[in-house]
Amino acid sequence: GPDLYLVTREQVYTYDTDRNTVPAVREGTKTVIAPEVYYFDNPERQYAFTMISSFDTPSTKEKEARTYLVGSSNLLYVSENAMYITYQQYHNVYRTMRAQPLTGIDGAVSGSAVSPSGDSAPVLWEEFHRMSETDKQASIEKLKNAEQESLQKEIDQTTTAIHKIAINNGAITYVARGDVPGILESLFSMDEYKNNLRVATTSNVYTTRGSYEYNN
Repeated sequence: GPDLYLVTREQVYTYDTDRNTVPAVREGTKTVIAPEVYYFDNPERQYAFTMISSFDTPSTKEKEARTYLVGSSNLLYVSENAMYITYQQYHNVYRTMRAQPLTGIDGAVSGSAVSPSGDSAPVLWEEFHRMSETDKQASIEKLKNAEQESLQKEIDQTTTAIHKIAINNGAITYVARGDVPGILESLFSMDEYKNNLRVATTSNVYTTRGSYEYNN
């Protein structure tokens, strides 16, 4: 159709509020429209004014504009009837450090663990070898489960927020927000099929054993 959609962004300076300017559409020095700012009850680490404007190209007249106070956006995906604004979110994971045996990939017990002070502590090999075979396997299984739980917490600390905004004949309508685990690698990580957004995200986990990558 003849409609043109323009997306602009202005960073919000939380440490210097005098530098913040609410976006507006202007012709020279004249303000044509200064849309209201829509915000959401979701705290973000960084904010940005994201303004979406629509114009009728034959007449060059502005049809509608909306400004949303959201996180500092990363990738934008546009389909025929919708825009998707995305950005990464980081959630702090607080690790509890305590001395305990650590399981290796093969299920064997490794030689040391970390104490609360960060020093290496010897594993109680004698106690482990005095266990029955059943107790040994149960202990190893318990440690494996604890390690998987720790990895899952690492995965959960990075998510991607997605805002869906409908566009139709110049009209701009906010639809919904959702969160998915991991991060979007590029614009090609998203597409829309039958009004459903499909995403492919990646979660990276870094441990003392090395780094792991999970695809979602």
